[in-house]
Amino acid sequence: MAAKSRGNVITLDDSTYDYYAMNSPRPYSLVVFLTAAHPKFKCSICKSLDQNLQAVAQAYKAKYSSKEDMQKEVFFLRIDYESSQRVFGKYDVTSVPLVFHIPPDFGGEDDFSVDVDEDGDASPEKQKNSYHITHR
Repeated sequence: MAAKSRGNVITLDDSTYDYYAMNSPRPYSLVVFLTAAHPKFKCSICKSLDQNLQAVAQAYKAKYSSKEDMQKEVFFLRIDYESSQRVFGKYDVTSVPLVFHIPPDFGGEDDFSVDVDEDGDASPEKQKNSYHITHR
């Protein structure tokens, strides 16, 4: 999977997402970044968050790159709307950017949801004005 990466963030699309994200159990966690990076969408916050996610992924890799740390293996994924409309539909995503975590034991038949407010905050105290993301 690392061969598909750009700056320690791996770009997947509709044809590759299920293989890497929905098979369970797997020996790694995923941090998934849903974005609309194509210039026609003019999402400047997507570009900014992409740069930040690349920095986090690089720092994580630098800190946890030894064999002893393999149990903490995390892959950072970039999913762009332009090539992944099916994935966006799977989670009922209507606005971006969005970042969420998929643990190693999550499989495609399980229920998975994240509540996020309009500012992208998923903290419990912000849940009263949130929308719900559910895997289907």
